[in-house]
Amino acid sequence: MGIFLGLFAAAGWGTGDFLVRDVTRRIGSYSSLLFMQIFGLLFIGVFALLSGEYARLFSVSDPGVYGFMLIQILVSVFGTLMLYQAFATGMLSIVSPIASSYAAVTLVLSLLSGERLTTIRLIGFGFTLGGIILASIEPRRTEHASDAISARRRFPPGVGYALAAAALYGMVFWLQGFYVVPVVGGTAAVLATRIGAVVLLLLLALLPFTRVRTPGGRTLGIIVLVGVIDTLAYLATSIGTSTEQVSIVTVLSSLFSAWTILLAWVFLRERPARVQWLGIVLILIGIVLVSVGI
Repeated sequence: MGIFLGLFAAAGWGTGDFLVRDVTRRIGSYSSLLFMQIFGLLFIGVFALLSGEYARLFSVSDPGVYGFMLIQILVSVFGTLMLYQAFATGMLSIVSPIASSYAAVTLVLSLLSGERLTTIRLIGFGFTLGGIILASIEPRRTEHASDAISARRRFPPGVGYALAAAALYGMVFWLQGFYVVPVVGGTAAVLATRIGAVVLLLLLALLPFTRVRTPGGRTLGIIVLVGVIDTLAYLATSIGTSTEQVSIVTVLSSLFSAWTILLAWVFLRERPARVQWLGIVLILIGIVLVSVGI
């Protein structure tokens, strides 16, 4: 069950990232995130009301859990801001795989927290991580004709933001999987994150240097759709971490980059280089090993 939910989250995030790319370039990273979170909160709010999850959120006996929730919310908001900024400044098929490497951070934190992995799944994780790294490399030929045969490897624009997003997201899923979801459950954890994110982003809107751009027309429709898709993906991941090892669900959900690359290749005509396609193949091999590993 956890494996299926991890893959479902990957498809959701991959689609959401593809859709939100143009939105970030029209109204900016902050405004995109603000309105996405608002519509995501409306969706999860109705779902939580119908399922009775509000009671679980406010019936926690250990006050420390709320502290972990607060940290998770803060890190999640700034991680998503970094991700959206990467989309606004970089090539989607490049920055998305880099951001998906947050699984490495979660794995390290999970191991330090006492979680153990089987050998096959650990090998699968290695394939996945290696694929993510290769998919993040863009070969670029030098400008000098004499050097035209050789290719110089470099990181394109937006990579710094993507790396920051990966580090922050890795911490988010570690906190969520080990300290929040086991206490309040997956739905309540996502609800708390959405509530906190909207409050924090509205407070940031009061700062003099923050500019809020209101979406309209097609842009508004895309944001609503992304808000729902993103929330469903978070729900899948939160519930998955309660039924399967945290690092396994996190690795599988990080495969959203492969789906994003495919969508960018088909619809945006972005053409990954050979080394990136090799990375995608390694990612797929990693999925199989992680899924069948005992």
